[in-house]
Amino acid sequence: MQSPRPLHLQPRKLGALIALPFVAFASLGLLVSFPALVTAFAAYNHGVVGIVATAIFALLAIAATIGCLRSLMFEGPALVIDESGVQDRRRKGLTIRWSDMRSIVLGGSDTDALVIRLRDTQANHALRSALKRVFEGGDIVIGLGTMKYDARVLKQTIAGYMATRSMSGSK
Repeated sequence: MQSPRPLHLQPRKLGALIALPFVAFASLGLLVSFPALVTAFAAYNHGVVGIVATAIFALLAIAATIGCLRSLMFEGPALVIDESGVQDRRRKGLTIRWSDMRSIVLGGSDTDALVIRLRDTQANHALRSALKRVFEGGDIVIGLGTMKYDARVLKQTIAGYMATRSMSGSK
C-alpha cells in the first residue's frame, strides 16, 4: 500500500485581521482610561472590586490583541500530517508519532478538533490520561477551528497513515 501524501493545514488569518482593530482599540482604551476608572471606583467605595474587574478585562483585551498579532505573523503550515506523525507547529513543534497513538479521530466533543488517544506507557501516565479522556475526550486535543481544511481529505489522510502504521506492525 502506498503511503498517503503529507497534509499541511494553513491557519486562517481573516478572522484575526477583522478582530485586531477591535481588540487593539479596547486594549488601548482601557490602558488610557485605567487611572480615571481607579479614581472613579475609589470615590464610590467600589474600589477593589471595580479595579480588579477592570484590570482583568484589560488583561483579556491585551491577550486577545497579542493572540491576533501572533496569528497574523505565523508563517507556514500550523499543522503537518506526514509519515512521521502529527506535528502542531503552534505548540512549539509538538510532534506525536504514529507509533505512539492508539487512535486519532476528527471530532469528539468539539467537531473542529483532532482527538488523539495515546498508548499507555506508565501507570502514572495512564491515570492522567484517563482523567483527560473523561474531560476532553482524548489525551491530546488539537483545535482546528482556526485552520483551513477539507474534513474529507483530512479523514482520508489520517486513515491512510493509520493503515500504513498497522501494516508495518505498529499496532
